[in-house]
Amino acid sequence: MEKLAAIMLKYLFILMLLLSAADSLAKDGDAAPAIAWKVEAAPVRLRVSIQPRRHPALFVPVPAELPKELLHASAFADDGEAIPASPVLLGDRMIGVALNCRSGDNRREKADEPPKPSISIYLHAKAHKDATPFLGDKARVVALERSIRPLTTRAHSAAEMLRLFNTPEKKRPVFVVAVAALGAIPDRDNWQQPPENQRLANAMLRWDARIIVPEDCSVAFGADQNHSAWVVLLDGKPVADWSSENKRPGGGAFGPVISLKAGSYSLQLLAVQRQGEAIPRCLLRPAGDNGPGAAPTGLVPAAQPSYWSIEFAEQPARNASVTLQLAEIGHFFQSDQRIAHYTFSTDGDAARSTPQWLDQNGKLIDSDNGKLFCPAECIPGFRVADDEQTLSIPAFTLWQPGTVHNGRMAFGELPAVLARHQTLPLTVRVTWPETLSTELRENTRLFCEQRSADGKVLRQDPLLLDGKSHCRADLSLLANSHSLLLRCTIADEDIFLPLPLRLIHPRDAAMPLIAQGNALFTSLDTRAVMVCNALPPPGDGRLSRRNWPVQPLRLALLDDFIANTNSYAATALPEQELATMLGGPGPLSFSRVNATARTGSSPTLAAISALPRLIVSRPDFALLAVGSEALRNDQTPVAWCRTLLFLAQACQAAGIEPILVALPELPDLPAATSRSAALLTKELGLSLGIAVIDLYSRQRLNRVESAAWYQHEELDLPTPQDAARRWLSMTCARALQLYYPTVFTYHANADNNCRPGQP
Repeated sequence: MEKLAAIMLKYLFILMLLLSAADSLAKDGDAAPAIAWKVEAAPVRLRVSIQPRRHPALFVPVPAELPKELLHASAFADDGEAIPASPVLLGDRMIGVALNCRSGDNRREKADEPPKPSISIYLHAKAHKDATPFLGDKARVVALERSIRPLTTRAHSAAEMLRLFNTPEKKRPVFVVAVAALGAIPDRDNWQQPPENQRLANAMLRWDARIIVPEDCSVAFGADQNHSAWVVLLDGKPVADWSSENKRPGGGAFGPVISLKAGSYSLQLLAVQRQGEAIPRCLLRPAGDNGPGAAPTGLVPAAQPSYWSIEFAEQPARNASVTLQLAEIGHFFQSDQRIAHYTFSTDGDAARSTPQWLDQNGKLIDSDNGKLFCPAECIPGFRVADDEQTLSIPAFTLWQPGTVHNGRMAFGELPAVLARHQTLPLTVRVTWPETLSTELRENTRLFCEQRSADGKVLRQDPLLLDGKSHCRADLSLLANSHSLLLRCTIADEDIFLPLPLRLIHPRDAAMPLIAQGNALFTSLDTRAVMVCNALPPPGDGRLSRRNWPVQPLRLALLDDFIANTNSYAATALPEQELATMLGGPGPLSFSRVNATARTGSSPTLAAISALPRLIVSRPDFALLAVGSEALRNDQTPVAWCRTLLFLAQACQAAGIEPILVALPELPDLPAATSRSAALLTKELGLSLGIAVIDLYSRQRLNRVESAAWYQHEELDLPTPQDAARRWLSMTCARALQLYYPTVFTYHANADNNCRPGQP
């Protein structure tokens, strides 16, 4: 046994030695070998990654802070193979290196692995004997992407073309090749036309390049085809399309003349080719030239590497590296905004500091936790700065396709009328697109802007989603808030259409309104909420009297219960009855606005939606005989009096004298509801210092049964019959004489037709 134990210990020791050696070999194998400095005359080299399957050629930007004498470049793969490369000059500086990386190899073991450098680009003051140039007359610097898609119709405008070219349908292959010009295709039979054996097949073609403009100029871009649909993009924006008005001799068209400053711009051509159609070629011509134009010159690749680093031969402490990968692009259909999501990292051994990301204007882009979001047309630039140096690469603008997302925001239940002291109980529903990724949704920002009448943002209130799709918040409104705007953004870009809410104050009540369901809308289909002015403290019961000159005076009724409709034995009109009963020192006229609910709308909104018609008629007095429809449809007396407050304040703001009506008991309303509504109406009149015609008290004093108002010869009527209408009109007429004796005079003979106690 002892001998066996010794043998086992011996073999266990040998096994441990073998495992230790294997582990050491594995670690040595994982370590990236150092890349020797191949060009001794070069003080600086750039290390970049390549993606030959996606981008056959690359533009590698060069920091502007490097010495001006570095005007030459040479490139080598890590295995020592020379890579065709040419410096790209603008004026007396090198702004980048054009790189033909078709022969390079950047295969990754896993799809989620970060890009790794595989090419070294040396920058030097004199030409290197082993350098292989890339640029030339036939250099394939343009990337062409082609796919086949069945289309029943095709886009006509530039905006429609861009929507069409967003992410193609899944399971359809996309081919990317390098060509020499915008409009060129490979010399292969299957690239000349869409497949004949596929019904409705169309070739979707997109050419990407970068054009170097050496000096300021004015030019027009276009193409040479009339029948194929095409659009030319400069820095991601359409500058010409097949419907442009400036027709080209021999076919095609040019866009308007645009002024360009010296610099680098993206230039793209998008085209849809149907069977039998020719492929368009991109052209340009200088301002003032009406000729056929010529193919653009000065083209270099548009794509940039995902991994970029800079190394200094004699100052390795200055080395820096940056990795920026495009994760996704979202095209939000409703707002027509496009957002790019990038991930980034820095090499811990080489980077001196975290890069600052820059947009097209050189402003900083917010980033967090290795992610940044920006407009899709912006390929972010960056700046690496520390105490010793600053290195910067400008942003580049390029149109890139994205996945279409279609979502929306909508308001939930909102109060129709809001008191001045009340907070707005805001309810919002967000319908997220099913195609939206978790990263994009988690980085959305939902907030509400309060705006003044001139559109100035007064305050922003962040809103939190309750769960995933609902938001509830109580907003305190500013006194001068004219409207609210709900926005859902990523990188300050709206991903849904902003949701406006119009706040209508009494001074704005002449605005036409449309009631739909339980909501009010303006004529522009904007949701609206009425906001009352602050209620003054209760007065002493005296009216705020005005001096009424002897002139034609007009009184208008806003009515929803005296004569809301006509019926058998119910045809008397209160405005005609008042004209018969009242006189005055000057001419009087009477009119009525019917405040009944329109089809498909809540009766609680009938009075508010009828108010603009009353205000635009500009009467001197407004008799507000409304409220029965709202109370019958279960609106509380408090909520109704809030509406009545807005009606009265709106009349006052328009220079109209409001007169409130305390409604009588109605047969289909609980007695407590009628009593509360009447008391609140009279309190409202005291606070505002305006007249209140108290039909409720007069009815109870005279012991009038309102149930009899809706009956005639044993028939039930939907509206008060004629005798009741005359009694109600007479009671109003007597009250008007009491409140305004200098304006209205009650004719005593009016009692002959209807005594006060007997309708």
